Amino acid sequence: MRLWNIPLFQRVIKTDASFCAKVKVMELDGVGFVYRYNNKKELDPAFIRRIIHWREGTKCLVEAETVTQAINQFFAEWEGANVGGNKREEQKALWIDREQEIYEIPLCPTLAKNRRGEYTCGPPKANGNGEFGMCVVMDYDAPEDCAIARYWDNVRSLDKVGRLPVRTIIIRGREYKYVMAKDIFDISKTL
Repeated sequence: MRLWNIPLFQRVIKTDASFCAKVKVMELDGVGFVYRYNNKKELDPAFIRRIIHWREGTKCLVEAETVTQAINQFFAEWEGANVGGNKREEQKALWIDREQEIYEIPLCPTLAKNRRGEYTCGPPKANGNGEFGMCVVMDYDAPEDCAIARYWDNVRSLDKVGRLPVRTIIIRGREYKYVMAKDIFDISKTL
């Protein structure tokens, strides 16, 4: 199974600038959002409408054989992708950032998953961490000689010189950009 890094946007409404104890994906006036709040009285629609919302970049990791399957799986399984209006994907609480590329993550012999579904570097131990810690795909520091960290270094180098091998695909009438791990390694050999 291949692993795909899909860039996303999520619409966020937050009732407290510092900390919110509860999170709910919801829809109001045909627009979906991730709502971060502290108590039940903050669930009142009139209260929510007074709060400024913003969008923030995030990502999801999806296991699928092809980029098409990964995108379809995102729409089928990620809660925020199905909450919000049905006219435009940008009305959803969570949507794919089509300006950025979807990346296939290269195979790594130490990549594993713990009981919580988080990716680890090496077999998970009792505490949930991998033998060598958590995986770089989860935004942790990479261990020495990490294949995935080298891959991202190659991606940055190719992007810097304008040689990133970006492919496109149309799914559900929308164009998505993606990069295959094999293409990165093949082009990196020629640099």
